[in-house]
Amino acid sequence: MVEIDCDNCGSTFSKIPSAVNEDGNNFCSRACYHEFGRPDMAGENHYDYKGGEVELTCENCGDSYEVAPYREDSSRFCSKDCQKSGQEHPVGEDHPRYNGGKRQTFCENCGESFGYYKRQDGDKQRFCCQDCYDEAKQEMYKGEGNPVWRGGYAKYYGGNWDEQREAALERDDYTCQRCGVEASELDSSLHVHHKKRLGWFREEYDAPLWWQEANRLDNLVSLCPSCHKKVEWELSD
Repeated sequence: MVEIDCDNCGSTFSKIPSAVNEDGNNFCSRACYHEFGRPDMAGENHYDYKGGEVELTCENCGDSYEVAPYREDSSRFCSKDCQKSGQEHPVGEDHPRYNGGKRQTFCENCGESFGYYKRQDGDKQRFCCQDCYDEAKQEMYKGEGNPVWRGGYAKYYGGNWDEQREAALERDDYTCQRCGVEASELDSSLHVHHKKRLGWFREEYDAPLWWQEANRLDNLVSLCPSCHKKVEWELSD
């Protein structure tokens, strides 16, 4: 290493002999290199000269600043801080998409008043929170409100199930045909059981024949819940 003086600032620094420029232009740092420059390449003598810098006024702070000519049409701010301050998003009535702010309504579940923003589809918000929506949804999608509703219990047993079930109970005098308990003695209603399983008829016939045959009175019998369970277990053995 050899000691050599910087051609820009004059300070002494170390440099390997092979890197020393005998014609000068030895610099202790890149900053000194750029600061020193080349007088013969300055201003209009520079190969990339485009007419010097252009003076503009910052749209945020109002100060003057200079930029290269190619940035004259695109530059608006003198610094990053001014750019950030000058490009803050408008809020409230100043926003181009402002549509009146929050509206007030009442939750369809709990009845409490709450504010909401108008939706793009025009519908208003119906519930104040997710919990109220979940609670209300249990009722909204119950029975016929459910998109996969198939008609419920009665339709599953066929179009004539209600009348055939009542006819079987009347025929059996509202009494369990296995243990003899009367419907008036039970906490729940009597069941009407298919002697030959309903599924067999559905496999053998198309509607409406399957439920017309399955719900014939000679295939129905009145049972209390306890006896019905026992009969089902016996059939499954």
